[in-house]
Amino acid sequence: MAKHEPNGKASQVAARITKTNSNYVETVKTIGKQAPELLDQVRSGNITVPDAKRLAKLPDGQRQKVLGRCDGRPLGSGELHGPLNEVKKEQRQKAAVAFARQSNDDGDILVGDLGVLWERLKDAEADIFLTDPPYGQVALYDRLAELAAAKLKPGGLCLAYVGQYYFDEVMVAMGRHLKYWWLFGIQFAGTHCAIYPKHIQNKWRPILAYGKPPLQPAPEWLSDLLQGGGRDKEHHDWGQDQSEVEYLLEKLTQSGELVVEPFTGGGSVPAAAKKLGRRWIATEIDETTALIARKRLSEVKK
Repeated sequence: MAKHEPNGKASQVAARITKTNSNYVETVKTIGKQAPELLDQVRSGNITVPDAKRLAKLPDGQRQKVLGRCDGRPLGSGELHGPLNEVKKEQRQKAAVAFARQSNDDGDILVGDLGVLWERLKDAEADIFLTDPPYGQVALYDRLAELAAAKLKPGGLCLAYVGQYYFDEVMVAMGRHLKYWWLFGIQFAGTHCAIYPKHIQNKWRPILAYGKPPLQPAPEWLSDLLQGGGRDKEHHDWGQDQSEVEYLLEKLTQSGELVVEPFTGGGSVPAAAKKLGRRWIATEIDETTALIARKRLSEVKK
C-alpha cells in the first residue's frame, strides 16, 4: 500500500485546493502538470478551476499575457473571456502578417467590399453564394441579393446566415432580387443564447436560401436542420463552424463548381470549398482578417 500513498496525498491536496468533491481532482492534477503556477491562483481564489483549465492549455507566452491583463485581480464568472479572446486575436493577426510576408498568393480572397465582385465575376457564372453577413446591416443583404441575381447561374442559390431579430427585414430585402427557396436551421451545440429583451432562450440560427429562377430541387436529399459545432473562434470572433458549411456545399454543389462568399471573415466557406474540391472567390473588407483567412486556406488539404 505504501507505494500508492503519494497518489493518495496528491488527490487530497487537489481536493483541498478545489474545496469541492473528487470531480475536480483529476482536473487540478492535470493543471499542476501543464501550468503549476496556476495552482497558487486557484488556492487564492483568483481563478476558478474551469478557468485555470482553459489557461493551462495555452502556450506559456499566451498564458502569461492573459494573466498580465488580469492584473492579478480575482476573476468572476465570464471575466476571463475578454482577455483570452484579445490575446488569441493578437496571435492570429501576428501569424497572418508573418504568412503574408512569405506569400504573394491571395488565395482568391480579395480585400474589399462585396462590390469588388461585380467586376471580378461574369454574369451567370457562380453556382452558389454562401455567406454570413453582419446581421444588423439589412442593406448588405439587399446588395448581396442584387449581386447574386446578376452573377448566379439560372437555378443557383444564395444562402445567407441571418439573426432572428432582423429576419423579416432580410426576407423583404432579399426578395426584391431573388425568389425564396427554403429555410435551414443550425441548432446550437451546448447552451442556448439568452435574448434578454424578448426573454427567449435562443437555440438555433437561421440560414435563408433564395434562388435565381427557374428554381430547381436540390441535387440530392438533404436535411434542413443541422447540428452546429459552435462558433469557430480560432480564425474569427464570429466565425461559423466549418462542418455545417461543408454539409451544405457537399449537398448543394458538385466538384469544380464556383462558390462565392462576399463576407469571408475567418474563411470557413473558402476552406470548406477547397477541402471539397470546389472553386471559390471571396471578399473580406478588413485586410488583416483577409490575411488570417488566406493563411487558413494555405493549411487546408483537399
